[in-house]
Amino acid sequence: MDEKISQQLIGQLLKLELTKGYDIIRLSRWAYSIYFNNIRSLDSHIEELLEYLFRMEDDPQFEYTEAELQLLAEKLINEEKDPIKQINDIKLKMWHEKNG
Repeated sequence: MDEKISQQLIGQLLKLELTKGYDIIRLSRWAYSIYFNNIRSLDSHIEELLEYLFRMEDDPQFEYTEAELQLLAEKLINEEKDPIKQINDIKLKMWHEKNG
């Protein structure tokens, strides 16, 4: 049985990737590379997280800000439950506040 890639490791790698700069296309392709090269070592929640990240280059509505990605990395490192849902809930709340 393959050893699973931890949420904490993904968070550390994301944080490291962000030190190279905030570039949606590069970050999206980074996430896809991890997804594609490790598919058998990913739990379903890590697969879903990476899918959200690699879809960022598909359309601006799927993008995360640098601050959101930094927060996501911290939540992953701290092994919080459903970190991508937490970030998406924050985005939705901010959208509602802005658009009434």
